[in-house]
Amino acid sequence: MRPRFRPIVPLALAAALLAAPAARGQDVPDGDVRLQPFRPQNEPPGPAAARVLDSFSSAWSVGDAGAVADLVPPDGRATVEIEGRSVEGRMGRGQIEALLANLFSETERAAFDLSDVHQSDETAAWAVGEWSYEPRGRARRRQETIFVVIRRDLPGTWVLSELRIRPTR
Repeated sequence: MRPRFRPIVPLALAAALLAAPAARGQDVPDGDVRLQPFRPQNEPPGPAAARVLDSFSSAWSVGDAGAVADLVPPDGRATVEIEGRSVEGRMGRGQIEALLANLFSETERAAFDLSDVHQSDETAAWAVGEWSYEPRGRARRRQETIFVVIRRDLPGTWVLSELRIRPTR
């Protein structure tokens, strides 16, 4: 005869885990796992992260490639992807500045709005914005979505980690 599934076993296991000292906030011996309270992943950024995202927004709004690139640490790299322009990879400050200077030089009458800003945890924050512009020499306005990720590099220091540009559909 085949053994029958007993739903009481998983329930008993779950109850035992919930009754563990870590779940009750008590000290647990070294090496044991501590349960962390749930933290929403869409909190507003803290002041330091918000300043960096504001700097990004200000620089992008005026087409300042150097100021955007300066958000990458001097010896670091950021992931950059520009859909529709065959650009994808990890780049240093100089590469990012040259790429964005070229991109900004091809546009006019640009507007940028970084509207959706969140901090996912103590080490990362992200934002989504809309960039609209006219390609130089063309009257048809284009709109692209900008996705930017910053991460904590050193205590209190936030840096550009990821930049993705996609045509708005």
